[in-house]
Amino acid sequence: MFGTRLKEERARLNLTQPQFAEKIGVSKRTVVDWEQEKSSPTIKQLGLMIEMGMEAYYLLNDFRIGRTIGDLKQLPAYQEMMSVDETMTAQSADEQELLRRFRNADPQTQAFIMKELEL
Repeated sequence: MFGTRLKEERARLNLTQPQFAEKIGVSKRTVVDWEQEKSSPTIKQLGLMIEMGMEAYYLLNDFRIGRTIGDLKQLPAYQEMMSVDETMTAQSADEQELLRRFRNADPQTQAFIMKELEL
């Protein structure tokens, strides 16, 4: 059950319910409800749990694979992927300005620009 696994992961990280709630940005009551399976966290909240070191696969599937996000970030393949991603997402000042202007343009202007860019 998710609530039991969440409680185990919280304890493994030596976090009390109030400490855990503060890190996730919810009330202690919310954490109690999750652990008692009266409600469930959102995807964003689950992501925060994983970022703090909870084992995602275990939380969701009741099976430990022994890797947390922190562990995976240390792998050379992850670091290589991130450096490629950073290169692909880096934008020059001109690209940033173009994107800003496009986003601020009215829908007709955006449609015109998109039509003109078709090759």
